[in-house]
Amino acid sequence: MKTDIIEWNSHYAVGIEQIDNQHRKLLDMANNLCLGCGQEDKSAKVYFQMTIHEMINFLKYHFSTEEQILKNIRYPDIAAHKQQHNDFVKRIFDTVDQMEQPQQPGPQHFTHQLRNMIIIHITLIDKKYATYIHILNRGMEFQKEEYSLPSEMFLG
Repeated sequence: MKTDIIEWNSHYAVGIEQIDNQHRKLLDMANNLCLGCGQEDKSAKVYFQMTIHEMINFLKYHFSTEEQILKNIRYPDIAAHKQQHNDFVKRIFDTVDQMEQPQQPGPQHFTHQLRNMIIIHITLIDKKYATYIHILNRGMEFQKEEYSLPSEMFLG
């Protein structure tokens, strides 16, 4: 499997410097994980096991930071957003556990999937609160139903 680097670009920005910096770091960590697991061999699995928990810890820190900001701005869809975070972390842990089973794809497959999950979360889920903040800053009224996405889109 070819390892392509996904570069940060302005399409991923949500407009909150602290969060955008954390998103950049998550993308860098995911890219490094993909590169470190570039071969489907024992060294890739060792590298994965050594680094995935660091990434999970940073991801939890990021989610906590993001949720505090959403609480502070009284984001109306915060409960669904927090559930997305919980589901995201659970999915990572479940996949890591499954990787120990025979006949499961190796770490390279999962690291690419993880990186894509991060990009999807930023561009679809986090952009919703970015839109909310933009609307608030313009003094307009926010219509929640216009910006809601079904949570089941991101569970499978």
